[in-house]
Amino acid sequence: VPALKSFVGTFIQKYPSFSSKTVGGKQLFQLSKDEELPSEMPEHEVTISRLEFTRERDISKEDLHKEIIRRIELVHGDFRQEEILKKWQEVFENSKKEDYKIFSCVCDCSSGTYIRQLVSDISEKIGIPMVTYSINRTRAGDYFL
Repeated sequence: VPALKSFVGTFIQKYPSFSSKTVGGKQLFQLSKDEELPSEMPEHEVTISRLEFTRERDISKEDLHKEIIRRIELVHGDFRQEEILKKWQEVFENSKKEDYKIFSCVCDCSSGTYIRQLVSDISEKIGIPMVTYSINRTRAGDYFL
């Protein structure tokens, strides 16, 4: 997939608004909750050595909606669960689509790479709305699954 290949290498990635990066003594996620994000998001260098498409599958709107609710119910603490569910509800109410695509990829990347931000960047580049459905970290430093 040409769009994926264009992200292999070293490049500058913006920190996502809900990261723990500190700006002016406050973490971005707190600035985001307080609606005080900086006009220019901080950036850092990341390296992606491999980004490969591995699988595609379809999921019905109904099954996707159920799975999103199930997964969010597993999250405890203050992680914007109600806000996220509300946004997904709006997506499903406004979408005429009955089926969605789930694409799986493998990514070998440097420490500090934000995968959700990478998916957002790919989405912007190809002009198709995309979100991260699942992340499975299989390695961190010298530790493997």
